[in-house]
Amino acid sequence: MSSKPRIVLGPVARQLVGDEKEGAQKALDEAITALMEERDQRPDATSPEGRLALLEAAVKEQSEALRQLSYVAALEMKMTRVLIASLMSKTDEDQQSLISLANSAVQEVHEKARLIADSDMEKLHENEISALTAIQRELERAGLEEQEKSEAEIER
Repeated sequence: MSSKPRIVLGPVARQLVGDEKEGAQKALDEAITALMEERDQRPDATSPEGRLALLEAAVKEQSEALRQLSYVAALEMKMTRVLIASLMSKTDEDQQSLISLANSAVQEVHEKARLIADSDMEKLHENEISALTAIQRELERAGLEEQEKSEAEIER
């Protein structure tokens, strides 16, 4: 029997260690130290100042989004009036020109306002990736648990 105990790393630890086999413990220590240093550099979310800063940032972000939405809503109301006027016009030519004008104006507003900004799209993409990673980790854990159960039954 070996004097070294066998340690099975979880999926997060394996991800932090990477491909290193022999220096796994050292690599894990370095990764944890780097994460702790990164955490220490960020403002403390548990302190009143940190929570206040987070709340202020969230309020600013939501205020800007609300302002953009109200701007878009007002412009779309105007476009709806133009479309109604085009439907009430007597000739098809007038109607088509008003509809194309309204459509181009609405398209321009959506492009300028960008209700979902590129950074928000990136955040959504990152959230999707992290959700998929969490599901994958859960599947790996379930596989490890099954493997441990089967090994335990084999030993019996």
